[in-house]
Amino acid sequence: MSTKTDAGLHLTETLEDYLEIILMLSLQMPTVRVRDIARLKGVRMPTVTWALRRLAEKQLVLYAAREYVELTARGGEIARSVAGRHRFLSAFLVKILGVAPKVAEKDACGLEHHLSPQTLDRLAALVEYVETCPEVQKDFLTRFRYCFTQPKPSSAACRRSDCRTDRARRGEDPDLISLGTLPAGAQGTVARVHVSVKRRPMLIRSGLLPGTVVEKVSPPSLRRPALIRVDGQDLKLTAAEARSILVARIPDGEEKTGVGE
Repeated sequence: MSTKTDAGLHLTETLEDYLEIILMLSLQMPTVRVRDIARLKGVRMPTVTWALRRLAEKQLVLYAAREYVELTARGGEIARSVAGRHRFLSAFLVKILGVAPKVAEKDACGLEHHLSPQTLDRLAALVEYVETCPEVQKDFLTRFRYCFTQPKPSSAACRRSDCRTDRARRGEDPDLISLGTLPAGAQGTVARVHVSVKRRPMLIRSGLLPGTVVEKVSPPSLRRPALIRVDGQDLKLTAAEARSILVARIPDGEEKTGVGE
């Protein structure tokens, strides 16, 4: 897949990665060699040579066979843009979402090539808002991470009176009910998946995300779990999991499929 750089030049993700690596190495050593790039990229030297020739053809690097590699002014501009996106996204995943650093680093490598300038700007604005706006509660991120990364949040770290689960239970948010109480045959739009840390990723991968429309096929019993349908796929839930998932019931006659609009 190719991406369009700020300079209007179409580059593949791989070629953008090479520019970023060359920039990184140039900041660490006086000269950048093919073997240095191959070592950092984890590929063979002929593969690097092929990529450098493509970049040289686009006038993004200065390179001749068996000589050092140097970024041109345009190549350096693109490389700094890619590196900046990578740095920001990795930090966003770690600092804001609480993703493990190794996972964040890997995910940032993929995200940096695909986000539009508008989306990147909105993410940056969100970080600035969270970190600088005086209206944002100081423990906002701490509470978020604790609530979604701990098996059983304690009352000391989780203000249960602010929780959507409690609001729904007390009738303050009548549109939200637990998936456990949703009648068989009815549909609802997922609002929250508040299951165990171990189980949550699997349900998320199955498509059980906020905004997704689910159908209650059958309730749980002593011998079998609850059965729901997500995008045509049947998914089994324990009784506790069904109770911990909040949905907004879709009125009869207004059934939808897929992700809520």
